[in-house]
Formats: sequence, structure tokens, C-alpha cells
Amino acid sequence: MQYNPDFLNPRPIFNVQEHAHLAALSQNLPLSILLSSPRNMEEIGIDFVHIFAGQLQSLFRRHFGIL
Repeated sequence: MQYNPDFLNPRPIFNVQEHAHLAALSQNLPLSILLSSPRNMEEIGIDFVHIFAGQLQSLFRRHFGIL
């Protein structure tokens, strides 16, 4: 595997419009409300595991050259 310094540079996840949209959403639905609901906590946990597994799969594919 070749060393690629571009992988070390941080890449923005959200653009300016998406940041503004997320800020507006957070004003209408604070994190404290989301965290106080057991159903929301379970759903957030499942989403996290699903996203993490996809990222891990992508990392292994890149590392081992599997397309």
C-alpha cells in the first residue's frame, strides 16, 4: 500500500448550508430531548454501529485492495 499524505488532511463533512440547517434543527430539538428518550438512544446506537461497520468495511477494502 502506497503512502498517501492526502489521507492525513481533514476533509469537511458538511458544507456551509448543511451546517446552517443542522444549527436550525438543533435549536428546534435540543440534544437533551433526544437523549432523554430511550427509543432515540437505541436508534442512535444502531445508526452508529451501522455507519461504523460501513466505514470499517471500506477501510479493509482499501487496505487489502478489494474492490
